[in-house]
Amino acid sequence: MKKAIRNISILLLPFLLMVIVHESVRPTIKEKPYSRKGFTTAMNSLSKSKKKCSWICHNQTTAFCEVYHSHHLKPYFKITDIVYFGFISLFYSTESYGLANILLFCVLSLLFVWYCIIKSLYIQDVSS
Repeated sequence: MKKAIRNISILLLPFLLMVIVHESVRPTIKEKPYSRKGFTTAMNSLSKSKKKCSWICHNQTTAFCEVYHSHHLKPYFKITDIVYFGFISLFYSTESYGLANILLFCVLSLLFVWYCIIKSLYIQDVSS
């Protein structure tokens, strides 16, 4: 029973922490949030800013973000561009970009990490 509670906690606590941080930061943001189809979908705005990334960096797949926000990644752009724009193209090829993004990055990848952590803990329990 203790292991089941531990395993469920390992799965749920990161999500809970993410929501707590997100909701505690939201009131401090002064700029207008990004809205699409009548829904406020993110805290960052759609305006171009040289100081921080915004949705313009994502929605317009241009080099704006690379020029102003990603100086430390410059040597790796040949690799990261293929992966980044590949995922964007893949998600746009589905009927629902947002749903594909959430399923891959928020559900499947985190479940895979959770599985690996639980498997590692299981191996440690068995070997001790």
